[in-house]
This record gives sequence, C-alpha cells and structure tokens, in this order.
Amino acid sequence: MQLQTITATELIQEIHKKHVKYRTISLVCLIVGILLTVFFFFASVGLGLFFAVVTVLVPLALFFYFNSKANHTEELPIFKRYGTPDELAAMLRDGGNKVIYQANNFLMTETFILNPNDLESLIPLSDLQLVYIFRNSTNGIPTDQGMTVHDIYNYQVRFQFRLGKKGREEIAEIMRRMSLAAPWIVFGYSPQNVRAAAQNKIRPGDPKPVRQRPDANYNNGQNYGQ
Repeated sequence: MQLQTITATELIQEIHKKHVKYRTISLVCLIVGILLTVFFFFASVGLGLFFAVVTVLVPLALFFYFNSKANHTEELPIFKRYGTPDELAAMLRDGGNKVIYQANNFLMTETFILNPNDLESLIPLSDLQLVYIFRNSTNGIPTDQGMTVHDIYNYQVRFQFRLGKKGREEIAEIMRRMSLAAPWIVFGYSPQNVRAAAQNKIRPGDPKPVRQRPDANYNNGQNYGQ
C-alpha cells in the first residue's frame, strides 16, 4: 500500500482486512479447540473441562472481539483519537512524502510514526509522550527487543526490531531522531514514568496539551537508548 496515494476508503479496507484475518484465525482455533475438547472429554471429564475453558472459551472471546472490530471498522478507537478516516488518510499521504527514518516494521515521518503493516499503529508525533526500550529473554536467551510508545491518550504500541546489535542501533537512532523532532517526548522506562503517562492521559475530544518539554511528573527526561 502506497501511503502517498492512500484514500479514506483504502485506509478503512486495510484495517478491516486485518481484523477479518484475526477473526478467521480465532475461528480456526475455536474449531480445533472444540475438537480437542470432545476428544479429551471422552478420555477424562477433567481434561475435557480444562480444554473447554482453555481452547474453546478463549478463542470464542477473541472471535467475538475481532468480529466486533471487523463489523464496526469506522468506529474504532484510532478514529476517535486522531481524526476521521479522511483526516487520517490525508495525514498518511502527507507524511508518506516526508520520511525521516524507515526500518523493518517501522516508519517515522515528519508528522507520525507507524508500522506500515498495521495502520492502526499510527501515532502522530505531536501526540507522543513516553518512549522506552523493551527486551525479553527466556532462560537467558534473548527472544525479542523493541520500543514501546505511549501517546497522550495512554494508547500504547510496541514496535519489534531485529535481535542483536543492528536492532539496538536502529532503536537508538530512532529515539535520537524522535528527541530532535519532538522534544516533549520523555525517554526511558521507570514505574514513575509509566504512572505519569497514565495520570496525564486525556480523553478523545479533550483539549490537547501544549507540547514543549517533558512534564515535571516524569524522570530521566532525555535518556534515549537506555
């Protein structure tokens, strides 16, 4: 999908397709769960009840969740937060011609950041308030790393990056560029910062804060890359 030419209709269609895909996956998992439940119920009532909860109820809940999103795409929170489909499409077209940095599954323009494969991940730079690195491992073996961002509504998006030095360098460079383009962003994880992001959040429709520099409720104001 070319952001430079995207229309409101195409934007809605792309988001709709994502939720239809997830709905289909959850439906397949639900069918498999039902079959497993029936099989294990004949082997043991206890096992049958366990699989009924784990492999049936969870996929069923996910199916209804994604079905609701697929059927009400134009009412999704992204449009309540950032504007109408027409306004978001215009933002994407404009930003598509003003790219600052592009990496695997990440795009930063003069006006927003997003994962090009998930248009719902879009956050305007003017709405960002907190950014920090995450790294996960299992038994001491790194499994993934990336960057978590919070906007002024405390909506959170995780951007995954490749493991190793290359990924760390990409994240550090992106955060450096963010600090220049949007100096009000707070960088660095701490419980205090996460609490402040939650306390300072606004609701869609509320007046947006004047963005100048990190709020006094935060700490570690410019420690990007940490």
